[in-house]
Amino acid sequence: MGNVLYKNGFYDKENDGIRNFNWMSPDAKIVIDNPSENEWLYSEVGYPGAILSTISFSTNNGKFRHTIKLRPGWHYIGIPISLLSNYPSIDISISVDYKHQAPHDTRNLGIMVSKWKTGTLDNLDLKTKNSILLYNDLLRNTVVNSYPIEVTLESTKKCNLSCVMCSYNHWDTTNNTADFDFDMSYSEYVKPIIASADLIALQLWGEPLMSKSLFPLLDLIKSVNASEQDVRFVTNGTLLSDRNISKLLDSSLTHIDISTDAATSITYRKIRDRDFSKLTQNIKNLTTQKHSHHKKLNICLNMCAMRENINEVVDFVKLAHNLGADKCHIKPLFNRPDEDMRTVNRNNWAFYYPQQMLDYYPLKTREMLNSAVSTAKQLGIELIYNARTSLSNISGEKDMPYPLPVDEFKHLLSKEEVVTTSSHKSNEIWNDALYCDLPWTTAFIETNGDVHICCLLSEVTPPIGNIKNNSFMEIWNAPVLQEIRKCCANNTVHPLCKQASCSYVKNRQ
Repeated sequence: MGNVLYKNGFYDKENDGIRNFNWMSPDAKIVIDNPSENEWLYSEVGYPGAILSTISFSTNNGKFRHTIKLRPGWHYIGIPISLLSNYPSIDISISVDYKHQAPHDTRNLGIMVSKWKTGTLDNLDLKTKNSILLYNDLLRNTVVNSYPIEVTLESTKKCNLSCVMCSYNHWDTTNNTADFDFDMSYSEYVKPIIASADLIALQLWGEPLMSKSLFPLLDLIKSVNASEQDVRFVTNGTLLSDRNISKLLDSSLTHIDISTDAATSITYRKIRDRDFSKLTQNIKNLTTQKHSHHKKLNICLNMCAMRENINEVVDFVKLAHNLGADKCHIKPLFNRPDEDMRTVNRNNWAFYYPQQMLDYYPLKTREMLNSAVSTAKQLGIELIYNARTSLSNISGEKDMPYPLPVDEFKHLLSKEEVVTTSSHKSNEIWNDALYCDLPWTTAFIETNGDVHICCLLSEVTPPIGNIKNNSFMEIWNAPVLQEIRKCCANNTVHPLCKQASCSYVKNRQ
């Protein structure tokens, strides 16, 4: 086994409460003594940036250079030593196109590194091995050797609510032939996918706590026994009974995201048409039992921000803090062209999808988000307001009037001066998607075994395969998926993807 020596560009060892690591500068050098051709150079690295970065490996003789695209967060990455050379000792330069700006820290920081080492991939657990392989495939190879690192196993298609902004609404539960819950007979098919994933979500469109398969899926994940996995789902919280809370706290679940969408009973009734006091009591019961049993479950409250509830974002942050949540998440009502004409009348209120989009209210949005950020800092609760958003990206200098009857809003919307003064056309209010890595990193498996790479395409395009009919790796390297990967690697849009309503597609049309 080769021995890795740090030559320069590394700072003293630190600990973040989870792992030991060294900060590596944007340019560093290592030496590998006695390398073996069948080994890999690898490490767990932490990238604190917000967008994709590139880490480069090159030999000092200039004969070799290899790059890896790096996503935010901690990941295992590596390169095969066979790509380097057969010399008894190899000098390698490692550089990253990112410089970390830490408050009151004048060091030249790039990424965090647990420890560069050499070894064969067969001696690693499946999740670590898969991560290393994936980062060699990412945005490069159309035929891949890696499983996705983020997997959604749809626990159910059923939902007990009918929220105004959701096109999904109720499924016809009288149709006994429908595959409402995940079929647990697929367990053996999905085990290697589970074992290789960093993140496993158990919800796509339905309410997981309605599924008879939810707890069997959590048991299956626990039986695979992969280390440091993020296992999560989104719930509306109405079914958080004492029994369900107890079972969840004893399961493999690590993160629960509770859709709240309001800070008052009136607004909650408009959007979700349920009892707000019952929801908040359920959340309080969950946080109380979590702390009394010393569990590590991460509890997040989320708000789908729209014009009707944007005035409540500050109180929403306070609510999350008062209920004992670990964090809160404010995300915008998504721009879905297929929803543009849908109106829902409820409780003397007309919900018209375009009228609620924050693109038309940049001044109010900036004002309220600034206040929410300030309040979260004062209370010491983490606030996520979008993974790739900063307040500086919220453009536009004029708000549409609100409230307005829907017909009046439509009339104003038809005027060219209103459209051009808003950010609706470019949808830049929540930033641009600089790349799409879903064809390498993400898989959605429906209750019936259908496999998709994008939740936005699952409703409008055929699946790329079904785990009942083919092995997952046969599906994962299907010709159509190879074509989609080629387009994404070249920063273009595949014809199938043009039906998606994401910013990656819209900003490339």
